[in-house]
Amino acid sequence: MLTPQNIPELLLGKNFSLRRVWLEQAEELFDIISKDRERLAKFLPWVDEIKSIEDQKFALKNLSRKWEGCEAFNYVVVDTSDRIIGCISAHSLDWQNLKAELGYWLAKDAEGHGYVTAAIKLLEQELFKVGFIRLEIRTRTSNIRSIKTAQQAGFAVDGTLRSDIVIRGESLDTVVLSKIYSKS
Repeated sequence: MLTPQNIPELLLGKNFSLRRVWLEQAEELFDIISKDRERLAKFLPWVDEIKSIEDQKFALKNLSRKWEGCEAFNYVVVDTSDRIIGCISAHSLDWQNLKAELGYWLAKDAEGHGYVTAAIKLLEQELFKVGFIRLEIRTRTSNIRSIKTAQQAGFAVDGTLRSDIVIRGESLDTVVLSKIYSKS
């Protein structure tokens, strides 16, 4: 049986680390989201819900409960200067079918350095190690950068879900990419 203790709270990459999301990170996360709100809100429906540090704290408390209940595993991405530059998560966990969805976002000034591709690979190793066999990444069809990042991490396009999500009143299509566990 998987417990929160099976998933490390700290994962070390070459030039970054993934650290479990904690309430104490609320202010730093809120600042990053606020500075990049318009860009992030184009692709992430939850961004418009984070209007204050209190909203951020509420969201982080919810994420902590989900971690403890093995419903989601959320990390901040931290660079070598100990600065939070984004987040990555495993969510929509399906324990019966052993699949999970990965989600991620990065501050604009941290893009283009390979952080997300490496973070995806690092988190997927842990998820496959504990028994997941399918990982998915879902992104808007207009988010070409995210699609390319997922493909660079070895994910293949499964297809497009038409009118899958509404963001800011606009019905948008979603590309579904997946990676299947291989023992080789």
